[in-house]
Amino acid sequence: MLLRLARMCCIAALVAAGGWACRTRSDVMHQPTLTVTSPAFAKGQTIPRRYTGEGEDVSPPLAFAGVPPKAVELALVCADPDAPVGTWYHWVLYGLKPDTTSLPEGLPRQAQLAS
Repeated sequence: MLLRLARMCCIAALVAAGGWACRTRSDVMHQPTLTVTSPAFAKGQTIPRRYTGEGEDVSPPLAFAGVPPKAVELALVCADPDAPVGTWYHWVLYGLKPDTTSLPEGLPRQAQLAS
């Protein structure tokens, strides 16, 4: 189970004002690279039991970097593509301000969070 959870991926999506289509190869080479990391585990490591249904089942702390300057909103989808029933979507956050740099551990389990 923990090995399967190690493959869980968090996909960050950006909603940019008017989109940000690149017109030249130079533009493509200079796009910001959005990264989502967690101080609770490193890339490729098994997600600690605390953040699974077999543990305390709390959301892990997350950090964001490289948000494109024209982004107007952030969305985060936490999906498990290796779940026995097919891709399982653990949670979705949207409407995050583009200057968001982190999310704390243990976000409340409610439909809407305070901004």
